[in-house]
Amino acid sequence: MNLRDVLNKVFAGKGYRIERSMPVVFREDVRFDVDLDFLIQHEIFRRGGSFHFVQIGANDGISRSDDLIRYIRQFNATGIMVEPQPDLFAQLQKNFVDYPDIELVNKAIHKTEKAMTLYRLDPQVLNGIADLPLWAQTNGIASFDRAHVLEHASRIGLGGEVIESQQVPCVSLDELLAQSSQTPGVLKVDTEGYDYEVLSMLDLAQVRPTIIRFEHLHMSTGQYEDLVYRMIEAGYRFLADKMNTTAYLPQPLA
Repeated sequence: MNLRDVLNKVFAGKGYRIERSMPVVFREDVRFDVDLDFLIQHEIFRRGGSFHFVQIGANDGISRSDDLIRYIRQFNATGIMVEPQPDLFAQLQKNFVDYPDIELVNKAIHKTEKAMTLYRLDPQVLNGIADLPLWAQTNGIASFDRAHVLEHASRIGLGGEVIESQQVPCVSLDELLAQSSQTPGVLKVDTEGYDYEVLSMLDLAQVRPTIIRFEHLHMSTGQYEDLVYRMIEAGYRFLADKMNTTAYLPQPLA
């Protein structure tokens, strides 16, 4: 029995009941009942077959179910992919060697700092373990927050001794977007607990990507509500599941 059930037993005689409030992204007036693939295909069609994007936290660019690689292969794609881990960045370069219009950036995103300490699991330790989940196979939980990495290490039976740190160069979101040839049709963010900070740097009065995809799993309720309400005010509607939110800015067909 969880805490809510216990409290409901206590309060039942007083006529009260505790229920989880519905996340704002599931409200009917802001919900968009399609899927991510439909939105991206619509955006590409609206742009006449072209596809421009910015992806922050790219990893190797091809291993995750929501990676953009199939659209990049199929359509006339331009964009920027950001990955701070040097070894994963080298793999990203190999995977995208045939796509010269995709700019690859070996940095992390930070509002003010030019370098930060990034924590992750030791790849040599991971290489010696069989049957790892995908996030561990691709070392996809690198974070500025050591506690975040430690939590994931414990899920696969490891401790703090397997965590390593490395200094990585940083660039602000404004500086990164200034490198973009145009406002991205898709902005995809997956920075293991730093998505709120990254998207808080986005000035929606100046730059409004049609699609913003981010991981809300590690956000506090307050952070998530702040971000979502700011996007609602800018005209976005939403898809959401347990891990990710997709914000969509409805656009007329060209």
